[in-house]
Amino acid sequence: MGNLNNDPVRVLLSQTEKKGLFSKKEVSSYAVGDENGAPLTAYEFSLISPYEDGFTYAVKKKGGPVLLDLAGKEVLPSYSGAFSIRPKNGYLTIFRSSSKFSGDAVMLDTWPDPAGEKIVPAIPYLNRGLAAQDQKILIDPKKNSYLQIIDDIVLYGDWSPVGLDYCRLGAAKLSGDSLETLLPCEYNYVQYLWDRVIAVGRYVVTKTSTPSSLTRNTVTTTAQPAFRLYHADSGWIGDRIYGEIHRTKHGNISAVIYPHIRPEDLTHRQTMGEAFSGAGLLNFKDPKKVVLNDRFEFPQ
Repeated sequence: MGNLNNDPVRVLLSQTEKKGLFSKKEVSSYAVGDENGAPLTAYEFSLISPYEDGFTYAVKKKGGPVLLDLAGKEVLPSYSGAFSIRPKNGYLTIFRSSSKFSGDAVMLDTWPDPAGEKIVPAIPYLNRGLAAQDQKILIDPKKNSYLQIIDDIVLYGDWSPVGLDYCRLGAAKLSGDSLETLLPCEYNYVQYLWDRVIAVGRYVVTKTSTPSSLTRNTVTTTAQPAFRLYHADSGWIGDRIYGEIHRTKHGNISAVIYPHIRPEDLTHRQTMGEAFSGAGLLNFKDPKKVVLNDRFEFPQ
């Protein structure tokens, strides 16, 4: 027996049997046992990992990966098989398994970080969800394809495979076994900055075609963001619209603001008529570089 958990005690039990009637090869099957060595599960697993945060990752010989609780019961059985379930910070993340994608390691695209310091990898558009430890579904993975968790702040929504300007993203805050909506999924851009501040707004994606040979043109795609700031605890910081923002080594904030973009422009979706006429976009004219204090205010 191997130890899987200390409090309460859970142990790894194994049974060995021959693979065939006349075969010498032996195959082991595993189960979870209690402190007395009594099995809490069937001997149906090829792998059982040590418990973490009250859960263990196990692989059924017939059925694939599952998550088990301390009683040996399967967690969220209706999602097992098609989805992978993992504990994270006292909650359960749920995401669809795929042979084409491999979770967070896949990079489909990149976009500029508003802090201007790095390139942020795009998260693949797999189905992603979230549940409380009591298995209450907080974000339905069948209706959600973007998920990022920073402490108790959750960025989520519909990540579109068509393009950045088709995403519908928002933000929420975890509180026990519930999820409090901070920002509805009305934006195509959302990013956690620092100190519980969230940048939320809109990308404008443009494509430029230039001749590069006799048979084809080179198409360049650019995504320009405009966003306002939201504090996860106190609400909106202000109605200024930013295009870039970062903290400096001197303790203040350097930013670019757009004076001709209104907050309501950030949730506007360009209609087919506007697209045909070239209207309904953001007015990026006359950007201004500013320096703010750590409260996002102009120094006196």
